[in-house]
Amino acid sequence: MAGERIKKDLLIAGILTAVTVAVLPPLLLKIPVLWFICPGIGGILLIGILFLNRVIVGISAVLLIAGLVVTQIFQPVPLSADQGSALDALGYFINGEVHHLRLEYDEAIDAYDRAERAGLSHPWMRYQKFRAYASSNRPGHYQKAFENIFNLMYDAPHTFSQELLYPDYGKAAMDVEEIELGLQAFTNSIRLNYSPGFCYYNLGLYHKNNGRLSDADSLIKAAHKMGYDKSECSRQLAEISNIQKAYDSSEFYYIRALRENYEDAKVYNGYGVFLAKLRRLDEAVEVFEKGDVVAKSIGFNRNPVVHTQILINLAYVYAEKGQTDRALITFARIPAELPANPLFITAFENWADLYLKLGDRRKAYGKLKDALRAAEMVGDTGSAYRIRIRMRAFMDTPSSLRLSDAKRRQK
Repeated sequence: MAGERIKKDLLIAGILTAVTVAVLPPLLLKIPVLWFICPGIGGILLIGILFLNRVIVGISAVLLIAGLVVTQIFQPVPLSADQGSALDALGYFINGEVHHLRLEYDEAIDAYDRAERAGLSHPWMRYQKFRAYASSNRPGHYQKAFENIFNLMYDAPHTFSQELLYPDYGKAAMDVEEIELGLQAFTNSIRLNYSPGFCYYNLGLYHKNNGRLSDADSLIKAAHKMGYDKSECSRQLAEISNIQKAYDSSEFYYIRALRENYEDAKVYNGYGVFLAKLRRLDEAVEVFEKGDVVAKSIGFNRNPVVHTQILINLAYVYAEKGQTDRALITFARIPAELPANPLFITAFENWADLYLKLGDRRKAYGKLKDALRAAEMVGDTGSAYRIRIRMRAFMDTPSSLRLSDAKRRQK
């Protein structure tokens, strides 16, 4: 059974995407027979999404394309230049939605850009593009997300109710340190009673990041009481307790978070790091191994960044226990099994440090080169500069593996 938050997210994404497939082709192309084809395909797509079945999703995509082709064969409709552009834009948009559902945000952004260049400028697509920027962990993407949501807010009176955007606008503003704008947006949203749990949660994170732990604790507890992403709220409460060195309370919240959603891979990572720092290494290994299994099994909600964190930390604990062979195998799984992401930098650096610890400087230097390539690929100039310094002073570099317990945020 999927966790509460996962089911809610899938329901929203599934319904919206299925409705798009059901109504957008006949509306854009103005071919009446498509009203008899596309709604059924949209229903099949919804079933595939809700049951995490990639085969059904693939079948629905093939059926949609086949339906358009067959329609043109048996009921040929000459397409005007505008209809041809609309068909291209529709294809790019659907491609973007599929990438978005698979958490492939860079590919989704590229597809949405192509749809825009083909003439599609629907508010929903612009909102999806904002979400892709906000979820992508690339330098400059938080600023892009803010610019996109700002433009949507400006256009909102002409398209849809502005208050629907307040929570997202507040979060995007906070991400680029437009604090006053973010606080005002959250205040407006709470006053209108729109997504108050989301707002309390993000206000809690703001206070937590600024060291006001008591305020953060009360706000996140309020969000939890309202039912907003309970396992994530419990995880944040565990981190706050950990900072306060209230370790019993921290462990209580981690265990509660797993009860609330046993498919939340971030909780396994946080709990494992907590146990590792307390030197409860056997328990940490057990938690990370369970997190690894969960991260591989949750289909559309798989988060490669969190999975990378789990494997980095599992390798770290294996190394701390003296199980270096298992640590090396775990590091090797990261580039072999997961799509490239910014945490590859940490993974390759830790891998290099393990080789240094084992006295194999040639392989360690090779992994630092891999770390440099990973940093250059994601545009992380700060990490690239630091790694180059390490490589130049390589013979004097000490070994120091690190746990990965914080999300890299590139602005």
